Amino acid sequence: MAFQRITSADNPAYKYIKSLTTKKGRDKADAFIIEGERFAAEALTARAARLLAFSESYASRGGGAADASGVKTIILPDHLFERVSGTETPQGVLAVCEKRRRTLDAVLINKKRNVLIILAEDISDPGNLGTIIRTADAAGADAVILTESCAELYNPKVLRAAAGAAFRMPVIEDCALADAAARLKAAGIKLYAAHVRGGIVPYGLNLTESCAFIVGSEARGISDEAAGLSDALVKLPMADGAESLNAAMAAGILMYEAVRQRRVLD
Repeated sequence: MAFQRITSADNPAYKYIKSLTTKKGRDKADAFIIEGERFAAEALTARAARLLAFSESYASRGGGAADASGVKTIILPDHLFERVSGTETPQGVLAVCEKRRRTLDAVLINKKRNVLIILAEDISDPGNLGTIIRTADAAGADAVILTESCAELYNPKVLRAAAGAAFRMPVIEDCALADAAARLKAAGIKLYAAHVRGGIVPYGLNLTESCAFIVGSEARGISDEAAGLSDALVKLPMADGAESLNAAMAAGILMYEAVRQRRVLD
């Protein structure tokens, strides 16, 4: 397949990519950008890529393997590529990908005997949210649920921190907290909330059963509503004087305690 060379900022293909640098544009097109050789390759593997774009300098060094994918590929002058790049030192390759809408119903219908879910409430920091998704993928979790106040899943900073996991991990966006909690409970899934006033540590829970952890923002923790919806408030032990853990770190500790318990019994 021949590459199409774009030379003008007035070109419709360039304008389309540029529109995806904003949330409004991503919502309108139902698409997003992922940057870098590795992430673009993962998008191709996941069959999520609609379009590839190379910088002129990247194309001059090669890149024919991506062309073999059969996905339309364009080449942009370096100065135009830099305008659509979200990084200070772009690698020179990006993929335009289709959004994949996941639903909680699909996760629950197809759930395994013992599921593991993270319910992220008001995680507004993109790096933290992406790290939670990446960790959930590594821990073999079944889904990550995002409340309406969370950072946008397709924010470039979220995608970079998720390191490709967003293509594999079912992430359910814009969920109402009470609705998500009710549906999880109806499916027989225990709901545990990470809370500084928790009365039990995770090592005292039976996490071999289906369970979901609610994790809130560092600034406010979980809401009173989330605490009231939970089956138990869980506290991570901390040294005297320590106030809180990073939200992504807390989520990781909770998920991997579930992993440890389940593997001990394998």
